[in-house]
Formats: sequence, C-alpha cells, structure tokens
Amino acid sequence: MRTIATVCLGGDLADKLEAIAAAGFEGVEIYAPDLAQSRLTEKRIGHLARELGLRVICLQPLKDFEGHCDPEQRGERLKRSFETMDALGTELLLIASNTDRMASANPERRLDDLGAAAEFASAHDKRIGFEALAWGDQVCDYRQAWEIVRRLDHPQFGLVLDSFHPLARNEPLELMATLPAERIFLVQLADAPRREVFLDSGDDELCKRQLLDWSRHARRFPGEGELALEPFYAAIAAIDYRGPLSIETFNDRYSAHPAADVAKQAAKALDGAITRIDALRKEHR
Repeated sequence: MRTIATVCLGGDLADKLEAIAAAGFEGVEIYAPDLAQSRLTEKRIGHLARELGLRVICLQPLKDFEGHCDPEQRGERLKRSFETMDALGTELLLIASNTDRMASANPERRLDDLGAAAEFASAHDKRIGFEALAWGDQVCDYRQAWEIVRRLDHPQFGLVLDSFHPLARNEPLELMATLPAERIFLVQLADAPRREVFLDSGDDELCKRQLLDWSRHARRFPGEGELALEPFYAAIAAIDYRGPLSIETFNDRYSAHPAADVAKQAAKALDGAITRIDALRKEHR
C-alpha cells in the first residue's frame, strides 16, 4: 500500500488529506500534532479520509512512553490514543522509543511497559508498532527494538522500520534482512543529504542533538538525498515484506510549498522506491 505521513506536507490536516488523495496515495499516517491543530474534529477527519478513499494506516507518534509512565498514567495515555484511533478508523499506534533522560534505564521496566501496552492493545483490537529513534535515550537502534519485539513475542506488538534512523547511524542491516516480515507492521522511507554526525565522539548528547536536527529539518523524499537506501531496500526485499510502504519526511522547504505539489512529488518518489524494491525482490527469488 502506497502511504504517506501527514507531517510531510504543510497546511491544515484536512487540506493535506485532500492533496494526498489527489496524488494517488492509498493510505495515510496521521501525525498527532497535525490532528491537534486541525480545524476539524478527530471524527470528522476520519470521515474525510474515508470519503477521499484513504485508509488511515496509523496514528503516530506516542512519545516518551516506556520507562516513563506509572501504570495509571500509562493506561490513561493508551486509552486516549485508542479513542482517537477509533475516531480515525485505524488500529495501529506507533510508539517511538523514549528520548527522555529521566526515563528508567532498566530494560526490564521498558519491557514491562511495552508488554502492558501490547496487552492493552489486544483487549481493544489494536496493534502497537515500536520504532527506534536514532536519538533515543535507551533504544536508538533497530536491533534493540527488534530484541524487545522478539522477547515480548506478542501478536499485537511489532516493529516499525524507518530508513532514516539506521542509515543515519550507519547501522549494519544484515539482521534486518533476516527478520520475519509478519513482525514488521510498517516501513517508512526517507532520504537526506549527507551530514557528518559524531557517532564515535564520546559526546552522546551532542550526537543526539545532531541526529534530531538532521531528521527534523532536512529529510527528503527517497532518491532526493544521499543516504545509502539501496541496502535498506535490499533488506526489505530479502524478507519479502508486503505491508504498507510510507513516506515520512520532516523538511522545512517541503512544508513551505503547496501541499498538492509536494504530495505529487512524494508519490513519484515512492513509486520509484517501490519499483526498485520489486526489482530486488525478484533477484531474491
């Protein structure tokens, strides 16, 4: 399914949805801040998406969750998110790895929190997709996120892979090429101009700030930057992933241009990425 995150475009959320549908996308990720700032209610946004022929793939992101909330607060945040998802008509919630330095560093605490989220999701016919942010405090590598998914071994809890994060950190992708495709709930694609990030400087805070700034202001559509997307595509092709492929960029220049034009540009870039992934998939047969 050809999908895009609403954060890629500028303007009001309703206008973004119209531009996304007109560009030929089939699905959309609803970015929570877009929803909060929209002139329409959550329920009306859900109706509008359906009227436009768009499937709402997920609500994203729920941030600073694992190792951060007490059980009562944890449940309230999930309950509120699931109410929003019901209004939108989606069943997938993207949880991004915690970036709060005050969160617990105990891996078992994080596992407990995410396991509770998986159980809560199961009770409400929802799913959780977990994504490792490159600047995450404790989980910053897709391999760490996969270990959590593997250990929880819960059908309602899976992995979200975003090309920017592992490529920005120069993470090896050999493991990615062996993952069970059914445990990956969403794949997001983004490119970026090359930047020098001091991953081995010993200054973790500097590195995280650089990665965050790079991600939040300079992402580009696939094929419009300098990241090594080919190995990422090859890994996705090797496991025969068939789920949604989504564009997710944060770019000040894109946001300043008309949403309709940017959506068409994104659709063209995604079509090119899909063509390449399909070609690599055939090579693996």
